[in-house]
Amino acid sequence: MASEKVRRQKWEAERIHEIRAQTVKGLEPEIQRIVERNKDELRKAHDLHVEDMRRKKQEWLEEHERKMQETRERLLGDKE
Repeated sequence: MASEKVRRQKWEAERIHEIRAQTVKGLEPEIQRIVERNKDELRKAHDLHVEDMRRKKQEWLEEHERKMQETRERLLGDKE
């Protein structure tokens, strides 16, 4: 009776291990899809950030150039 109980517990433990292993293997493709999708989203977010920073830098340069030109013109106007 006790040996039967031990044998059954061992069988249950092995079976649980097998089921868990199969479940993990079954989920691997879905996990890989999620990982790839997240990588793509991160790349897109990074690309958008880089483009936004480039655009802001260009706007800043244009604004700076405009202010420099206004200052130059005002100083030349005061000189006359």
